[in-house]
Amino acid sequence: MALLEAEVEALEAEVASKERQRQQVIDNYESIVSARRSPDSPSETDSSQSTASDGWRPFAAVASRIGRLTAWLRRGRG
Repeated sequence: MALLEAEVEALEAEVASKERQRQQVIDNYESIVSARRSPDSPSETDSSQSTASDGWRPFAAVASRIGRLTAWLRRGRG
């Protein structure tokens, strides 16, 4: 019986760890999306906005991948 209880505790700890990882991915994704939506400065010129948006390309790729991972985690729960 003690062996079963220890196994259950280990499984519960693993599930809790996976849930923390899942929540961290979701939090990171939401932070990225929020950062993408908020403008850097309302007084920027068109040319500087174009340059700034070019800097977002890698960020957008990461956000897209995190979004897909988040959707996958929500469907399959890891």
